[in-house]
Amino acid sequence: GPQIFRTMGSESKADADTEQRRISDSRVEDNDYMSKRLWVYEEAKGTIQQALLSDPELSQTRNQVFMDVSAEGLRIQIVDDRKRPMFSVGGVEMAAYARNLMRLIGSAIKEMPNMVRIEGHTDGLKYGNGPAGYSNWELSTERANAARRELVLGGLEEKRISQVVGFADTIRLNPTNPNDPLNRRISITVQNAKVGDLPTSKPTGPSPAPKGLERPVAPPPSKSGPLPPSAAPAAVPAKAPPAKAPP
Repeated sequence: GPQIFRTMGSESKADADTEQRRISDSRVEDNDYMSKRLWVYEEAKGTIQQALLSDPELSQTRNQVFMDVSAEGLRIQIVDDRKRPMFSVGGVEMAAYARNLMRLIGSAIKEMPNMVRIEGHTDGLKYGNGPAGYSNWELSTERANAARRELVLGGLEEKRISQVVGFADTIRLNPTNPNDPLNRRISITVQNAKVGDLPTSKPTGPSPAPKGLERPVAPPPSKSGPLPPSAAPAAVPAKAPPAKAPP
């Protein structure tokens, strides 16, 4: 009798030790995976930065591109500049420099095995066609999809794309000024999730704006009057919705 209980107790302890070793091994594998990912992310950042500096046209955009490594992965954000917007005003037609930039990024990350999420973000200015009309939700989504097309043309495989999503102005890079051009951006995240894993549905939030890109807070535009010169619109009130771009 007592011997049986002692044996069962030993087996239970052995099972517990085995489970603990499994958990420890799993943590080691995860740490190794993240260490390798960090190295690959830093290498990709360096490749993109060097390519920007070596291209006479794209070197002018270096203050519009910034990258950070977070718990989600490598995040590449391309923000608007008042004098160099990525898209036509209130539309989805991408400027030539922005197309070249997206293709450069697509080429830089094409060899990485991780899934990629593409996000579109607008500023807080609204269309003037009512709450049920074309809005910044559609605009941000279509702009993200325009970025997807250029990334694929740059070499990124279609199957690597996990999400193409628009967030309108719900995740602001500059929360103190909804109409800051910084808030109009394309965000590309090379996710930590391995191929086949389900991606998260929404990013944890924007990274702080680099000091070189911070803008002074501008007064909100009057609903009845013209927009102030400092607030370049993401969408012009009463403007007709842009024509849909081909898939």
